[in-house]
Amino acid sequence: MQKVTRTDTHKPARQAGRKPARAVPAKQPLRPVISRVTHDVDLTAPRGYRARVLLKLVSRDNGHRYYSWWAMSGRHDMDVASLRFKYNGEDLIQFDLPDGMPLSEEMLAPYLTDFLAGEHHEPPDTPTVRG
Repeated sequence: MQKVTRTDTHKPARQAGRKPARAVPAKQPLRPVISRVTHDVDLTAPRGYRARVLLKLVSRDNGHRYYSWWAMSGRHDMDVASLRFKYNGEDLIQFDLPDGMPLSEEMLAPYLTDFLAGEHHEPPDTPTVRG
């Protein structure tokens, strides 16, 4: 009687080892979405955003533009406050503020400066946000 032997090789069992660490994506800094208002709008904060704010140009003097908080709507989970805004040709800037971003003049001012500088059609005045 002949002895039968296996010809295929036996693969060793996988060793339970540590998996390589996954790269954790860097947390993106919170940035508002900014746009100029050019028509009537329903002022409602979009999902994922805590507020929609309108800033209105109220004054201008020697190299400065002064914006004031004009209207705001907010959102918290499913609760939403909204309002209808009728545009009448004034200089209005709309900010959509993401969840976790504080509402303050100091926080909005640098974003407003960058936004206005990127438009290239207005004089490069320094904008100031008043409460």
